[in-house]
Amino acid sequence: DGARTNSFDYMRMKAYTVLKKGMSSAEFGKTAKLVRGQPIEGDPQLIQYGGGQPIMKNGVMIGAISVSGPTGAVADDTCAMAGLAKFHF
Repeated sequence: DGARTNSFDYMRMKAYTVLKKGMSSAEFGKTAKLVRGQPIEGDPQLIQYGGGQPIMKNGVMIGAISVSGPTGAVADDTCAMAGLAKFHF
């Protein structure tokens, strides 16, 4: 599919960000205070790129879905949302 091997790391970090911050990774990216060369909020696993989405059931986050590929965060978010649409709770 053209994905680089580091896509797995980004995908894992996006899911971690969703679970830790309770919002999509793109939403978090809009609020994060980015300082070049410094981990976000002192946590090197947090990431500001889109592609991570919470999985919600009855208003409660039960997990995360994340996508990371060669086309970037906008396409990653679109793919993650398509995946979420397949969940039927």
